[in-house]
Amino acid sequence: MLEFGRRVDLDSKTSLRAYAAFGVSYRPDSSYTVKSSFVNADSTIGTFNDHLKSPEVLGKIDLGLQLYRAGGFEAKAAYTADLSSHYTNQTATARFAYHF
Repeated sequence: MLEFGRRVDLDSKTSLRAYAAFGVSYRPDSSYTVKSSFVNADSTIGTFNDHLKSPEVLGKIDLGLQLYRAGGFEAKAAYTADLSSHYTNQTATARFAYHF
């Protein structure tokens, strides 16, 4: 991942950091087979196989803001996306912490 960002000091104890990161993930072996069964199911049901295929190449994007006050609190909001031609995975998070 390659990250670009900027930190701005709002006052002597408070800073704001904004960032954007971009990258690529490559997984050449992206197919999996998992043998599965149901718990407490009748034995006549048996087992089955799940075949999972994920993209070999994913574009990755991270965007975020972080507000930090020394001896006080920290707040962070972030967005993450993993993208491919027929695949999109998105995550948004928010975090607040009080430091004591």
